[in-house]
This record gives sequence, C-alpha cells and structure tokens, in this order.
Amino acid sequence: MDFGPKLSEIGSKLPKEGQYLAILHPDAGISFGYEGWDVKFKDGSSMVGIVSSKTETDLQMKFPGGAVQNYKMADVVSMKQLDSSMMPSGLQEAMSTQELVDLVEYLASLKKK
Repeated sequence: MDFGPKLSEIGSKLPKEGQYLAILHPDAGISFGYEGWDVKFKDGSSMVGIVSSKTETDLQMKFPGGAVQNYKMADVVSMKQLDSSMMPSGLQEAMSTQELVDLVEYLASLKKK
C-alpha cells in the first residue's frame, strides 16, 4: 500500500544501523513528505494523516492502509504538523530478536540495481 517511504532500494540509502534506529525509534527521523498532520475542520471533526497535496483551494490526505481523501481548504480550520512519526513505535515488540535481525538483513539486501 502506498503510504510511507518506498523501501524497494532502502539498502542503498540507509545502513543497517539506520534501519534499526528507524524501527526502534521511528520519531528520531521522519522522511520529508511523510510528516503527519492533524487537520481540524469547521464541522468539529479532525483527521490525522499525511498531506499528499495542498493548494489554495484543495487538500488531499493519505491515511494508514493507503486510503486517500480529498477536502476543501474552505472547510479547514487549522493544520498542525505532528512531532511524532506516523510509523507506530514498538513494532519490534511483536517479533523475536531473530525476526528483527532477519527483517533488517532483508531490508539491507534491497539495493539499487
């Protein structure tokens, strides 16, 4: 699903140490263009996602799972960039140490051809 940075060549871009850091501490570095935003609307609702497109009149947001939604800027009351990453922390808690090592080894193998 198209939501976060592309990982198809991550092994050429980020050393293993950086990959571990990104998994263990996702808030330590957020890729440009993938910052999370809290957008509040005139009807009192709010949405948290990535701003994929913004013009004077229109706003497009992406959400975890790949959903995309369009809004009118006339309906937006405020937009606040989040300090934390949209990638949830604690992902390593759902895997064994060996699974984490295997994941990083796999990601490190994804190199530019």
